[in-house]
Amino acid sequence: MIKKINQQLLKKFDAQLLEKNFSSGSQNLFRKWLRYFLDFCFKYECDPKNTNSLPGFINKLREKKQSKQQQKQAYDAILIYYEILNIDKLVKSQ
Repeated sequence: MIKKINQQLLKKFDAQLLEKNFSSGSQNLFRKWLRYFLDFCFKYECDPKNTNSLPGFINKLREKKQSKQQQKQAYDAILIYYEILNIDKLVKSQ
């Protein structure tokens, strides 16, 4: 079930993408990865604010045969989400 991203969160996320000078195409992909991550957390009942949820999400992408580039893109998108929430990025780089 795909849920909409909270508008306040999306505005902050978009502002970060602009600040980091991502192209509009990349911005769309990063929004997609954030939505997929939030959907993953909802489906598997894990806390999206807990950095321990990110490795499970990346593993799921790997299982679904997403490329290394797509996995890295998703990882980077979620790091921006954590940055917005002021959550320490204690997750190992992919």
